[in-house]
Amino acid sequence: MRIQPNPCPGALPLGVLLVLGWWGGPARAQVSEVVVGITPTCPYGLEACWGGAYEALGRLEGVASVEKTPNAYNCTARIYLKGGQWPDPDKWAAQFKAMVDQAYRFRGVEVSVVGTVEGTADHPVLKVPGLDQPVVLRPFQHKLQWNFKKRTARQAEPDEQEAYQELAPKKEGQAPGGRIQVTGPLVKSNQGYILEVREFTALDRDSNPPPQQGGPHHG
Repeated sequence: MRIQPNPCPGALPLGVLLVLGWWGGPARAQVSEVVVGITPTCPYGLEACWGGAYEALGRLEGVASVEKTPNAYNCTARIYLKGGQWPDPDKWAAQFKAMVDQAYRFRGVEVSVVGTVEGTADHPVLKVPGLDQPVVLRPFQHKLQWNFKKRTARQAEPDEQEAYQELAPKKEGQAPGGRIQVTGPLVKSNQGYILEVREFTALDRDSNPPPQQGGPHHG
């Protein structure tokens, strides 16, 4: 079934992000958030043209519920997923397009993941419990946070640009079993998943990642 959102006249490419939360399942403690970039053709903004994206996102594979109201400043919204799954950007993009056609464009995925940094300083990887392969870490290049009025991605902050370079010393100094939460765009490749390091936080051995604000709104 194809979802036809309420059309907005004067179609212009405008960007918006949707923040998705991980909920339930074995990976719940490792993946705390997922961010999806969506560009609507509606010129009136996400709140005015939110209905079509809201419906389509709620029907993506693995989605349990969608936040009723998006974040206006960063053009973001949160979605809660059924447990035990890992985000698949390619699959989500295909499913989303099949439902909304040209009304929105799927722009990418960002995740916050907890694991241990392994590998070498030149080729670090994030070992995530529950994943067969470690996630390859790369420098930050594609910011998903979107400036709606300027129709462009927000500029990367200096600390975001330097996060990858600072991660190698953190790896060398981390205690055995020490965990790090890494946030950044997630890309699927033939060799596995790649995570661009936008920011990271060192966690105590027994600590949990920062809790998500608010709870799920069931759609």
